[in-house]
Amino acid sequence: MANFWWGSNTNNSKIHWKKWKFMCSSKADGGMGFRSFIYFNQALLAKQAWGILENPSSLLARALKACYFKNGDFLSAQKDILPALTWQSICDGKDLLMKGLRWKIGTENKIRCASDP
Repeated sequence: MANFWWGSNTNNSKIHWKKWKFMCSSKADGGMGFRSFIYFNQALLAKQAWGILENPSSLLARALKACYFKNGDFLSAQKDILPALTWQSICDGKDLLMKGLRWKIGTENKIRCASDP
């Protein structure tokens, strides 16, 4: 990405005048305001995981359930020994999603006081 902004050619690379971390910082902080592709990708994967959690009857959720968590639920599903890249990525999104999930009391969920946040 930096090569795109600072330029390069086949013989040699040009100087990168600023670090990518600076380019991704906000304009208010003196940066360029670009999105960090790493964080953007993580947010999209967490959104996919949220879609599976909220709509378990969707085609994607049913296909993944048949392959990866037949007898359990999505939140307790683990990565297998050799999972597909799609499943690995959705599990990474699920891990990020789990950091912000909270149980709502009174919705007929089973809450384990010792381990659930």
